[in-house]
Amino acid sequence: MPPILQISNLHKSFKKFKALNGVSLTVNQGEIFGFLGCNGAGKSTTIRCLLTLIKPDSGEIFFKGKNINECRSEFLSSVGCIVEKPDFYKNLSLETNLKLSAMLYNKNPSQKEIYDSLELVGLKGKEKIKFKACSQGMKQRLGIAAALIHNPEIIILDEPSNGLDPRGMIELRQLILRMKNEMKKTIIISSHILSEVELIVDSLIIIDKGVNVIQGSANELLHGSDVMVNIESTETDRLVEKIKNSPYSTHIESVLENRIIMKSTMKEVAQLHKDLILMDEPIQNFYTRKKLEDLFLKLTEN
Repeated sequence: MPPILQISNLHKSFKKFKALNGVSLTVNQGEIFGFLGCNGAGKSTTIRCLLTLIKPDSGEIFFKGKNINECRSEFLSSVGCIVEKPDFYKNLSLETNLKLSAMLYNKNPSQKEIYDSLELVGLKGKEKIKFKACSQGMKQRLGIAAALIHNPEIIILDEPSNGLDPRGMIELRQLILRMKNEMKKTIIISSHILSEVELIVDSLIIIDKGVNVIQGSANELLHGSDVMVNIESTETDRLVEKIKNSPYSTHIESVLENRIIMKSTMKEVAQLHKDLILMDEPIQNFYTRKKLEDLFLKLTEN
């Protein structure tokens, strides 16, 4: 079975600015795919090329092995998306806006189907509220409902966490996992909240300045044994000496005024923490950083 989506050597310039310089990626059916990069890296340009909103200068995009130029209608009917912030008719209700969104795909859902879709994204009981009265989080939820209303195979979520509080982010994570596991959707998610992305993606790509930096499965890229450890203390100099003389596998990356950043193995972090506490050291904070954050910072630092 070919990948559900494949982009090969995509180039796009806007006058003298080279937005994409050979981006390639592969998305397999049924996976959650993380599409990551700094602002200006080329993520939105890639998504717009993918959705045929703009035409690339060169390169090819394939849907199930077929060039999308040859199956554009089939492809677009198989995709649901939120590109940046969703927008709807301000003076119409959520129910009516969702129905109109379905009509764009030649669908005419029943009221029950509309209400079920709104309930799925956490908008049950808010069907009659006008869009202009919604919070940003509610608008994001309606955007996801609109992306799902025609039952597409691929869901593209560009910064879906915008405007969501912590509870909303947890519910969004659960919804994305449900879309994958129960609804068998393929999901492409672009987000700056790397800690959330790390929890759910099966594979990912990081692009920077319009080029591929790294792509692979989450297991290969993120699940090694080493972790970065941050220790905050008022006695960093003394603490550094004790860490260096400890029996554990550690490497101190940097020492700031009140903070030590070091690398250790996941197996030894807990024991090191325990030993430092038993030494009665003045430690204000001790925490491991998410691996995706470290990988992202390392690969996009220049």
